[in-house]
Amino acid sequence: MAGKNKPVKRKAEINYDYQVRLYDDGKYHWLYDLNMLKNPSVLIDVYKMMGMTIFIMTIILLMIMACADGVHLKSLGTVLKIVGLLTGIMLVLGLLGYLLYAALTGWVYTVHFIMDEKSVEHLQAPRSQKTAKRIGALTILAGLFLFSAGFCHKKVIYLIMR
Repeated sequence: MAGKNKPVKRKAEINYDYQVRLYDDGKYHWLYDLNMLKNPSVLIDVYKMMGMTIFIMTIILLMIMACADGVHLKSLGTVLKIVGLLTGIMLVLGLLGYLLYAALTGWVYTVHFIMDEKSVEHLQAPRSQKTAKRIGALTILAGLFLFSAGFCHKKVIYLIMR
C-alpha cells in the first residue's frame, strides 16, 4: 500500500506545452500564445472597462447636478465637456498602456487552459504572471516616486475647471 502513494507535483513544477494533453490530475492542459499585435481582444476588453467606468461616472455626475441645482442646458454642456475630455484621455492612456504592456511581455500573452468534463478554465500562464507582477511593482514604485496623490488631483481639477 505504501508504494501506491506517489508525491503529487505542484502545478508550478509541471511544464505544460502547447499540445492538448491529459495529465495526472485527470484534466487536459495546454498553452496558447496570443499575439497582442495581431489580436486586439485584450485592448477591446480594456476599452470596455474604461467605457463602463466613464458611463458610471457620468451618471453619478448627473445625479449630483440634479440634486444640487437641477439639470440645466449649461450644466449638461459642462458634463459633456468633462466626459469628452476624460474619454479622450482614457482612450490615449489605454492605448499607450496596452502598447507598453505588450512590448514588456514580448508582444505575447500566454494563456493556460485547463479542461475537464465540467468546464474549461482560463489562467494566466506562470511566466506571464511573473511579468505582470514585475510591471505592477514598477508601476507602484514609479507612482510613489514621481507623484503625490494630492498634487495630481488638484492639477487635474484645475485643468478641467479652467
